[in-house]
Amino acid sequence: MNPKFFQIYDQMMSSLRDKGIVAHMMLKVYNKKVNWPAKYSRDEERYFRYVAARYQAYPNLVWDFSKEAHNEKDYLLQQRLIELTRSTDAYRRLLTAHDDDPFYWSSELNGSLDFRTDQQHTFWPEMIAFDRAIRKYPVVNSEFGYERGVDKMPTYKTEHDWEEQLRRAYLVYFAGGYGVYYYHNTAWDVVKPDPEPPGMQRFQRLKETLSSLPYWRMAPHNELSVGGPCLALPGEAYAFYLDGAQITVNLLGLEQPEKARAEWIDTWTGAREKANVGRAMVHRNLKKPESFGKAPAVLIVQH
Repeated sequence: MNPKFFQIYDQMMSSLRDKGIVAHMMLKVYNKKVNWPAKYSRDEERYFRYVAARYQAYPNLVWDFSKEAHNEKDYLLQQRLIELTRSTDAYRRLLTAHDDDPFYWSSELNGSLDFRTDQQHTFWPEMIAFDRAIRKYPVVNSEFGYERGVDKMPTYKTEHDWEEQLRRAYLVYFAGGYGVYYYHNTAWDVVKPDPEPPGMQRFQRLKETLSSLPYWRMAPHNELSVGGPCLALPGEAYAFYLDGAQITVNLLGLEQPEKARAEWIDTWTGAREKANVGRAMVHRNLKKPESFGKAPAVLIVQH
């Protein structure tokens, strides 16, 4: 145990709390050459009890059993340590485990977890839908891309343009999942937030777009669109994501269509333009504004 490390960690947790930021705390990591106590040892148990006892009172906290938890092949041990954390935490903070498919997909094991945390680099919306069908709880994709640093620094080799990072994020959210903004120069062993990365303000616009909707009551309804995914609260609010030039939408369930408001949103600039949906309830080949150029768009229709 290293008390000085935890003293620094205390300062970080307090700073995050003061800024209204929740810490997703990974209690362990298997693939970063850390010298952990022996399995089932008293020292292993002491570590989990210590961290849970020290940080449980912070209101800005979510527990995560481990980064890349799939490296733990002893699922009974994993369940035991998860339950140990749970029993030590008098505040019952939310608890998850990062990227452990077999554990999540087992109904005998996943009852210990409050939500799903995945890292999915290929089937972004498909995996969100897959996990939501297994168990009705929130699904987070914590690593779907890595935005390239403005300044080239020695960090993770895999990198993406902010446009691709943002596109993947919209696919995750419109599938009913939740994402994480991952930027090279504030990750791993590098912390260089300046200059501000170009993706940051675009992710802020994503948040603002979803916040303008009854987002927490909306669910994927891809049967209502062709050409892009759809989030909807049928009868009240619809959001369509369009990565191409046009989309076909079904608004037959919209109540009081004469009172509906419709607009296009440029996902790169945040520019907005009114959309002409008129009285027709099924629209074939709606085209995004030409002024948006190559930028993907969101079409919102709501009362």
